[in-house]
Amino acid sequence: MLAAQAALREPPVEAKSRVDDLESKIRRLGKVEQNLIPSLRGTNEARILLATAHQELMQALSTK
Repeated sequence: MLAAQAALREPPVEAKSRVDDLESKIRRLGKVEQNLIPSLRGTNEARILLATAHQELMQALSTK
């Protein structure tokens, strides 16, 4: 979990490779453990969408 926290502290685009590596390690765990760990990929993708939406909003506000 500490590795996941560290990966998600990085900017979303940079965290992608670390998340992919962690996802492969998670797949080696048992099903119960896998179900207890939130989706790192989904979390990171949500962060990317949020950052994109924020950037688009800031651009729209600056043109007015």
